[in-house]
Amino acid sequence: MSSHGRVVAITGATGLLGPVVARAFAARGARVALLARDRDELDQVAAALRGGRDRHLVVPADLSSAEQAVAAAATVRERLGRADVLLHLVGTFRGGAGLAQTASSDWQLLFEVNFWTAVRTLAAFLPQLVDGDRGRIVAVSTPIAQAPSSTNAAYA
Repeated sequence: MSSHGRVVAITGATGLLGPVVARAFAARGARVALLARDRDELDQVAAALRGGRDRHLVVPADLSSAEQAVAAAATVRERLGRADVLLHLVGTFRGGAGLAQTASSDWQLLFEVNFWTAVRTLAAFLPQLVDGDRGRIVAVSTPIAQAPSSTNAAYA
């Protein structure tokens, strides 16, 4: 799939992988919507992209909120056009304890960040992605989910 002219929404855009893939898509001519919670970090990522803030969009949002996910998707559509690609990179890690020893707060955090942000973001962007013949969803996860150990069950 060619990236030229496509709208690519990247969640978790300020994490370790976000800026790397944003640069790759921007270099191939995509218009990139950068989604994460911190506006200052998003501005730094956008400034480093080919075309900068004139071509790409910064969308500060807490995607653990269904309302903010919907608002973010609407902003992308209004400002850049229909999203062709949703690249979901949001995630966090807690590990080191067995299933019974993992704190309830860690379970809650991991489900909220690693599961519910994916569900809410996919639900928010899905109408755009199916409104044409080019929609793609890429959700990046950990290989630990396929082979959990006794000390990272909650994370996996």
